[in-house]
Amino acid sequence: MLIACGLHVADADALGSSAGEAVTLVDDLASLVSRLRTAPEAALLVLGPDVPGAQVPRFSSLARATCPDAVIVLLRHQVNRLERRAALQADVDAVLLSGDIGAAGRDCRDLLAARAECGRGRLVTVFAAKGGCGKTTIAINLAVALAQDPDCRVALVDLDLRTGDVAATLGLTPSTVPDPRVAGDGRVPPSITPLLPRLDCVLAPVRPGAAEGLEADGVDALLSALTRSYDVVVVDTAVTFTRPVVSALDRSDSTVLVTTPERPALQSLRRTLDTLDLLGHRRDSRHVVINRSDSGLGLTAEDVERLLRTPIAAHVPSSRDVATSINTRTPLMVSSPDHPVSSAIRDFALARLVSPTAASGPIPGAR
Repeated sequence: MLIACGLHVADADALGSSAGEAVTLVDDLASLVSRLRTAPEAALLVLGPDVPGAQVPRFSSLARATCPDAVIVLLRHQVNRLERRAALQADVDAVLLSGDIGAAGRDCRDLLAARAECGRGRLVTVFAAKGGCGKTTIAINLAVALAQDPDCRVALVDLDLRTGDVAATLGLTPSTVPDPRVAGDGRVPPSITPLLPRLDCVLAPVRPGAAEGLEADGVDALLSALTRSYDVVVVDTAVTFTRPVVSALDRSDSTVLVTTPERPALQSLRRTLDTLDLLGHRRDSRHVVINRSDSGLGLTAEDVERLLRTPIAAHVPSSRDVATSINTRTPLMVSSPDHPVSSAIRDFALARLVSPTAASGPIPGAR
């Protein structure tokens, strides 16, 4: 599907003819975003010369949240280096000259074909409504479990930008050398820190002002870049609905909701589920994981499901070995791959996250 805005009818027809796609011409960017909600994954969005440059970053952010695989092209009468850089920083895929509409259409066709060929990695967001539930530990071990597949490249992203614990948990030092694959918002590019042969980490930024830059408008660009470079991107989030967290949840293929079998944590998760309903998130993409599920705190598995009013995807047992793995800075999935905790997380990953068509009921064999 090719959707265009800011083009004259004759130019839109010529663009569609050379691109080999019928053009849906809309009057404004709000109409374009509305059209995107029913567009297929391989959507081509063309912003013509009449679209003000100041509106492009905001539109690109909304478009990526609605249709992450869309190809966004900006047409301009003339393009200088600063304008091109600003457009690319706004996560526009290409800036083309509108003077030769036939050539622009052919370039659009090639961009769409390239996007379809390379595909997009899956985005998995790990969220907990209350601190202390073991969210970061679950996220790290999920990423390690997914990276055990020899054909899967995984990125682990610490999106708790101000108080993230991924670096401390793994004993990693954030690099200050920007990586061109994750240009972020273009002002303070994040860096990639390798952990395992097929697992890289994007740690919370340490430079002054970097967190603010990503919080403002860089998260969508960062996640888009990562899903183009990795097969799976696992995002560890803050425990509040910050702008970066909402961006990640909006784009997620799967949302892992971590809690523990205590009434305050369960009630917080119930409120989170209600919030996700209000935000229009798909219920079949959510997976509730009960961490430390055998703590013996007076609540049965049936009590938990009744409080949450939703199925439980996985139960992860409690173990002192988890604390030991954190203190030794080695994920339990690495040091003890057959440990009951490791097995529970790996079984969940294989059943829920590897197959996008996994059912939403409990994993076979789960408590």
